[in-house]
Amino acid sequence: MRPWIEPIFARLAGKAATVRLFDFGADKTPPFLRGTTKRGIDLLLDAPEVLRAQLGAIVEAGRNADLRILVPMVVEVEQLRVIRNALDGVHAGGPRPKLGAMIETPEAAIGAAAIAREADFFSIGTNDLTQLVLGLDRERSRTAPVLDPRVLRLIDVTVRAAHDAGILVDVCGEAASDPAAMPVLIGLGVDELSTAAARVGEVRQAVRSLELTACRQRAKRLLDQS
Repeated sequence: MRPWIEPIFARLAGKAATVRLFDFGADKTPPFLRGTTKRGIDLLLDAPEVLRAQLGAIVEAGRNADLRILVPMVVEVEQLRVIRNALDGVHAGGPRPKLGAMIETPEAAIGAAAIAREADFFSIGTNDLTQLVLGLDRERSRTAPVLDPRVLRLIDVTVRAAHDAGILVDVCGEAASDPAAMPVLIGLGVDELSTAAARVGEVRQAVRSLELTACRQRAKRLLDQS
């Protein structure tokens, strides 16, 4: 096991551990990729040897955990199939890691039903989804109105597709710990909220104080807005 990863996974033996593949591109472009117009899974698929090396390292490091591997910027189901084939090529025995798709573009949300048939779980990236739906730059999307009905409808479509396929769906991004957005996301049926470690206690307490029926009613009112 890589010595710099061992302290992290040592604490997660037998527990769920989600590792996202590199999401290079856009504002997260390292110097050696300067000039690229691609991002996320498109960049990964352009470098199959690097992809396999990354998957192999994750599988090795997380062999004692309930490992979940998350693929960024998925747009269509065929992309996830290619990643799964690569994962099968580096996985040697033991429980098979779960493979999840980040739903963070309008195209992915609209095609969520097809993607859900190949994925083991979904993670909705609200920052990028809000940015792309409302036409904002990425920095502004961190404080953008995720409660805009246009965004919520795509989240609703994604959650329904996941549950129809029998898989879990979580939310990552600023909305997962936002006091205004959190009740609405729960009302839409989101199963998990991903938040910064420093806010876990605060978010857990806030969720416990919510009443599910009221959350569902609030979500429905927002979805019904024109």
